[in-house]
Amino acid sequence: MRLRSYMLSARTLLHPLALMAVFALVGCDSCDPPPPNADADVGPREAGADLDGEPAPDQDGQPAPDLDGGEDLSDAFDASDGPLDDADSAPSDGLDITPLGDGPSAGTLTVLSYNVAGLPFGLSQSDPLKNTPLISPLLNAYALVLMQEDFAFTTQLSSKALHPYKTKPGTAAPGTFMNDGLTRFADDAYAGHTRIKWTACNGIFDQSNDCLASKGFSVAVTTLGPGVEVDVYNLHMDAGNSSGDLTARAKQVDQLLADITTRAAGRAIIVAGDTNIRPSKNTQNATMLAKLLTNAGLTDACVHLSCGDADRIDRVMYRSSATVQLEAKSWKIDTTFIDSAGKDLSDHEAVGVVLSWKVLTPGGG
Repeated sequence: MRLRSYMLSARTLLHPLALMAVFALVGCDSCDPPPPNADADVGPREAGADLDGEPAPDQDGQPAPDLDGGEDLSDAFDASDGPLDDADSAPSDGLDITPLGDGPSAGTLTVLSYNVAGLPFGLSQSDPLKNTPLISPLLNAYALVLMQEDFAFTTQLSSKALHPYKTKPGTAAPGTFMNDGLTRFADDAYAGHTRIKWTACNGIFDQSNDCLASKGFSVAVTTLGPGVEVDVYNLHMDAGNSSGDLTARAKQVDQLLADITTRAAGRAIIVAGDTNIRPSKNTQNATMLAKLLTNAGLTDACVHLSCGDADRIDRVMYRSSATVQLEAKSWKIDTTFIDSAGKDLSDHEAVGVVLSWKVLTPGGG
């Protein structure tokens, strides 16, 4: 989140009346706060349900049709990014593919990581009031959508997204003005969705103002097929590169690693979102990114595919397990997220990744 210092002058957030306006814009989520780290989402909705649990209408007001794997991906990825061929599905490294249950033993997952710049009116560097409704239908090209900075426009963001599983908006933690801004839409069912606030942040009225929001990470178990589970993390780390920002972000890396170690030990995982870690900025960033990748056993999709943009702060990372293998097959900046004038719909570009997955039996031969 990048609230500019000029927005925090005596005419805006420093003024008590402006603070009250921010509360009003975000629905005063903290007026009656939940217990710390409590998640507003109680689990995935039934297929075809919107945020209120009712059948999600299409743009003509009719019930949305059931989707089988989402819309055609041809507009989001090249033909080479399509379903795995026989060579992709073949056993490798001494591992046999073994179906779990009656479902498929291999497939692909299209993942979008996107900071949508959905700050309340007057605080965003983008124009979310105009752009969020334009973003919504474009999300249908992806089976798993992980978004950050969805603070104030969740209804508009969801309006034309046809995913059967959607999180409810988070709530602001005590002492903050906005929720965590983390939203996920999915074609595949997930369970146990949990939001966790960072224990460290830096800046209220300066230093990128991260402490104004309940920033942190969310995690849920996503089922890709019968018995095929992946723990999916969506995160938004502290912005800026002051000494306080770097210290807070390093603590956030440690907090995330601790959660992965306890919650997802031995499991396949996807970790995506706005890391705010740009290694070229300083050695501290480079060190904390290396620590995250190494200690969690993660592979950066961009680096794996030699995308030439490894310094980008919006990342999709992943780790295989002994029974589920994940591998990045395609990485791209999705240039469909623009308006009619060709201008980006957010102050971040959308990162799209195709991951292949397959079921493995250790020691097979």
